[in-house]
Amino acid sequence: MGGHAMPRRISRLVVLAILAAVVLGAVVFVLLPGRSKTVQARFERAVGLYTGSDVRLHGIKIGSITKVTPDGDGVLVRMRYDSKIELPSYPDDAKVVRAAIIPPSLVSDRYVQLADFDSCTTGCPVLGNGAAIPMNQTAAPVELDDIYAALDKLNVALGPKGANSTSLSAKGPLSDLIDVSAANLDGNGAALGSTVANLAKAVRTLADGRQDLFGTVKNLQVFTDALVTNDAQVRKFNVQLDQVTSALAEERGSLAAALRNLTVALRDIAGFIQTNGDSIHADVVGLKDVVGVLNKQKAALNEVLAVAPVALSNLNHTYNSTSGTLDTRDNLGGTQNPLDPAAICAALSATKNLPASGTIADTCAAIAKVIGGLPPLGGTPSLPPIGLPPLGGP
Repeated sequence: MGGHAMPRRISRLVVLAILAAVVLGAVVFVLLPGRSKTVQARFERAVGLYTGSDVRLHGIKIGSITKVTPDGDGVLVRMRYDSKIELPSYPDDAKVVRAAIIPPSLVSDRYVQLADFDSCTTGCPVLGNGAAIPMNQTAAPVELDDIYAALDKLNVALGPKGANSTSLSAKGPLSDLIDVSAANLDGNGAALGSTVANLAKAVRTLADGRQDLFGTVKNLQVFTDALVTNDAQVRKFNVQLDQVTSALAEERGSLAAALRNLTVALRDIAGFIQTNGDSIHADVVGLKDVVGVLNKQKAALNEVLAVAPVALSNLNHTYNSTSGTLDTRDNLGGTQNPLDPAAICAALSATKNLPASGTIADTCAAIAKVIGGLPPLGGTPSLPPIGLPPLGGP
């Protein structure tokens, strides 16, 4: 009997030792510093948080809450999470929510959601082991009691002891507002419905034309960027425009007088045209004919305009200031160009140097045949000067 009890006791002790070793190993594995990190956060309140509640990142559990203790005007929540997870570190005055209490429902346990590096717009260091998150970077959900209290406060504020209280009548300002609104809307239901329908159409039109609207905004942005780029030129233009405006302001009296005179002149011109309309029409028709003739004689006019300055200059040179006459000399049949082929042929013939044959002889013969003989050397004797009375004389 005693022999059988001893082996049983030994076997029980072995089993207990094995269980203790397993539990101790699990505890050491979980609490080993190299396997997890700790962080503590101060919340304004921690309703629904308990030791063992989840700590999550993107909704996935990465650790648990180890302790929840009151701390002055807040609650200090200590958490442990996997050391492989890297969280961002922020300055204490940074405006960011790093830890938030998430209520899945009104009655279930809550958990703490931590922020990752997606909330960090610039390079942030990795949160170290044992770091602390201040209260200004945590968030807690609004409790149902707070909602009830806010609704109760609103009811009291709108009730007979609040905004609707008055000592002058049975109804307060809120009641008067409701009565006046009801009176104003009475009979205007159709107009109100039409207004809402038109507003819906306007919104739909804006929605359908959102591409054009966005294009307009984009073009406006391009225009604004161009103004910003050419800011110096725009400022210079504004200064010059201000100078022009100032000059016009200083000369407004003269400008007003000029406009009045222009009004009088235009009135006189209108009266003249009205009185002499037929004559003006006839003159315009005649001018049309004159312009047509001038257009047809354009070549002749061009020739006159080209020769007239030389003729007037020659006329001026013919004036004899001594006798007061216009002296002229006409060499009829003569030539004024010493390089004239006919004159050259005449000179060769007179000096008996014209070849009997050859290119020059053939050329001179052809010229003599065309002009009816070669002119004599020296040309026709000049006529005596024509005596004219002095300019300005009788």
